[in-house]
Amino acid sequence: CTPPDGACGFHYHCCSKFCITVSSTCN
Repeated sequence: CTPPDGACGFHYHCCSKFCITVSSTCN
């Protein structure tokens, strides 16, 4: 996944090639 783990910030995670909020579902 790009960006790598940890690059999205505390309240975000990686979804495909984008960072989304952890409360959002990765589609």
